[in-house]
Amino acid sequence: MTCAPLSLLDAAKKIQGCAVVESDFRAAVNRAYYASYHRCRTYYAALPYLSVLKGNGVHEQLINNLKFPSGKLSDNCQERTEALAKYLRDLCMARALADYDLDEEFDLKKMQDSLLTAELIFEVSSTTKGKIDDVASPLAQA
Repeated sequence: MTCAPLSLLDAAKKIQGCAVVESDFRAAVNRAYYASYHRCRTYYAALPYLSVLKGNGVHEQLINNLKFPSGKLSDNCQERTEALAKYLRDLCMARALADYDLDEEFDLKKMQDSLLTAELIFEVSSTTKGKIDDVASPLAQA
């Protein structure tokens, strides 16, 4: 059996729908991050020109490659790819807080913001035409 990134996002939304305690909030963010990470991997692999940058681990490497896309891509594609890097970085930081910083409070708003960011990642990575205006992650506004 295989699992698609959208299935992981659906799982995150299911957890969010019944989340009442902090551990639920953290679990939803974990699933949302991995859904987004795998969606961004698929997006990146489908680009006609790839940048090949290094990072400390595969997650960091993917974010770096999205943040600094190939100059051969159209301006619109570069803008979209850079936006995905920003959103994925925001969500990665939220996931690290959710998974590792158990002494830090993790509230309902952090979960909601993270799920919004994940949905934005799926939206941006699914659209290939049109400009991204006023790109700002909900997490950056928190």
